[in-house]
Amino acid sequence: MLAQHLASIGVHPGSNACSRPVPETFRILYRTFNGCHYDTNTSSRSQIYLGISLVPLEDILRQWNRLEKDAFSQRFHPGEYWNAGWIPFLEMERWGLGVIDTTGCFGGPPGQIIQFNYKVGAERDITYVSFDAWLLLLLEHLERAPFFQKRHALPPRHRPPLSELAAHLNPGHPRSVVLRPVTPPPTPHDRP
Repeated sequence: MLAQHLASIGVHPGSNACSRPVPETFRILYRTFNGCHYDTNTSSRSQIYLGISLVPLEDILRQWNRLEKDAFSQRFHPGEYWNAGWIPFLEMERWGLGVIDTTGCFGGPPGQIIQFNYKVGAERDITYVSFDAWLLLLLEHLERAPFFQKRHALPPRHRPPLSELAAHLNPGHPRSVVLRPVTPPPTPHDRP
C-alpha cells in the first residue's frame, strides 16, 4: 500500500490515495529514488527522460488531492476525467500526467499506465499495460541513449528494435479513449 511506503519516508497523510495497492516494482523504485527534485530557478522538475519527471511521494499525494477536488471532472462521466484509483507518479511537459490505474478503467487491467493532459484533455491515453512494462521500456530507452553508452562504455550487444520490444512487453498499447461528456439537463430556455 502507498500509505506504508509514505510512512517509511516520514510522510503521514490521511488520504484515500494511500489505501491504493501499488506494484512491488513501484515500491522498489521509490525506495531507491524518491522522484525528481523541483528546481526553483527554472520553475520545473528535473527530468528522468525527454520531458518526463518522476513525482516525489509527497507530491503524489498533493497532486492526488488537488485532482480529487477538480470541478472540471463533473463535466464527464464519473471516474473518466479523474479517478480516485489513479496514482499520479509522472509529470510531463505541458500539464501532462501519468498515473498508475489501480482499478482497471476503460476496460484495461488494474496497474495499467494512463497519460493525459489535465488542463485540456477530453482524451485518455492508455500507454502501458503495466508499471513494469513502463519501467522496462524506460530503462531500455535510457540504456540505448548515446550519452549513457558513452558514459558507461557498454559493449555492443544484439538487441531487438525498440518497436519489437515494445510490442512484446506492451501488446495493444498505446490506445486512446475519448471521454464521454455528461449531457446537462435541459433548462427552461431549451424547451420549445
